[in-house]
Amino acid sequence: MAKQTAQANTQVEEQAGEQTTVYDVWQRADGLHEGEKSPKWIFFKNGFVRVRKSDWVTIVQEGWASETEKSFYVPPWHSCEVLGDPEIKFTKA
Repeated sequence: MAKQTAQANTQVEEQAGEQTTVYDVWQRADGLHEGEKSPKWIFFKNGFVRVRKSDWVTIVQEGWASETEKSFYVPPWHSCEVLGDPEIKFTKA
């Protein structure tokens, strides 16, 4: 019984640690969005976005957007830094 409880707790922690990308919904966001195996687009306004390679050193694209929407392509395993609490939306590539 104790072993089953420990396994269940481990599964919940693993699921909580996984990031799930929400597609086609505008949302407020700030922080890091880790790279995933699927390519995608990030649309944003009223903030700053930076797309980085998996080495975390190489910056692919970065920029500010005001009310006018901007978008960047996010290749597989590339991360997005979102700063300034912008509105963002991910779409599948």
